[in-house]
Amino acid sequence: MAANDPNPLARIHALWTLEGLNALSPEMINSALSASEPQIRAQGIRAAESILKGSGDHGDLATGIEVLAADKDPSVQLQVIMTRKLLKWPDWKAKAQTAIATSTSAGIREIGSKLLAETPKLAAGDFSKEQKASLARGQEIFSSVCFACHGFDGKGMPMAGNANVTLAPPLAGSKTVKRGDSLQRVLLHGLAGPIEGKTYESQMMTMASNSDQWIADITNYVRNSFGNQGPLVGAPEIKKLRADTARRTTPWTIAELEALSPQPVEAKSTWVLSSNFNESELSRGCDGDATSRWTTKKEQTPGAWVSVKLPAPELIEGILLDSGTSQNDYPRAYKVELSKDGKTWDPPIIEGKGSSALTEIHFPKPVTTSFIRITQTGSAPGKYWSIHELKLLAPAKAR
Repeated sequence: MAANDPNPLARIHALWTLEGLNALSPEMINSALSASEPQIRAQGIRAAESILKGSGDHGDLATGIEVLAADKDPSVQLQVIMTRKLLKWPDWKAKAQTAIATSTSAGIREIGSKLLAETPKLAAGDFSKEQKASLARGQEIFSSVCFACHGFDGKGMPMAGNANVTLAPPLAGSKTVKRGDSLQRVLLHGLAGPIEGKTYESQMMTMASNSDQWIADITNYVRNSFGNQGPLVGAPEIKKLRADTARRTTPWTIAELEALSPQPVEAKSTWVLSSNFNESELSRGCDGDATSRWTTKKEQTPGAWVSVKLPAPELIEGILLDSGTSQNDYPRAYKVELSKDGKTWDPPIIEGKGSSALTEIHFPKPVTTSFIRITQTGSAPGKYWSIHELKLLAPAKAR
């Protein structure tokens, strides 16, 4: 199918499925590079990157890509420029400048110029040394690979000649970026089909040939840039997700990702909220208004807690603590306890550390409970503990 299917889209899907399975051969790439359809040639160039980044002599592939620099289709020429940049081939900048200066294509001039632009601004935040290193690596990945479709500002790269249409969906404010492990799943297996009613020219292909740390780094950068705020992940989480989804050979769809994600339970007036700090304003952290907040009004030290009493037992999978615009007021560490009567508390069901304005807590398994208490156990001199929105998470519809 990857070599001779009459349907170009089917050939592209087959090409990337083989790439995700590490079963892509130079012969298959060469077949794509010589295809009559420009979209297959462009995807062949992109797929070749996983082979060219590895060991071995694949000079014939590199030569085939260089030949396509003179392709009559602008999208193929642009992919050559992007692949040269990603692989850091000698003189890629000089060749890009020449292509931009001599091209009659507005798309090559516009997008090619952005390829030569400065890297996007690194996300701000109160991060550890290791987290900053991950974000910096993610920024480099984004500026080398992702921005060509998603744009430097994360709002999507405009199509040549039509600024109102983008090659790929925006990452800024994206539900897929914010929702559970959806972004990691997309990076590992790709994404197909409409997104919020729109179909895009550029389909998200699998990035599974990259390391677990690579996937974690780009996840962390996208989750904490372009106005997004989200928890950071590490290579171990990606390794587990990769193993859990190893049998998957097709891209995800938005409907599938939604079904796999925990469902936020909005705060209700029947909830009884308690705290040992500033309890009179606690409802401001559960009122559905992200501009209001509850805060300890004192810097973070271990011991501050917030509890929720539900009117009846519910099956709960986790908790979302959103610090909103109080970006650095997330809990530096926390523990979550459950109770049957609100007086005697079980040992913590989970303990962890916050890393960004959105603290996403997932229990080891869903539990039915009426009483939940979150205790802040870390320290942050000069920083309050603030909650703009507290949401409980119901289990995903499908697993």
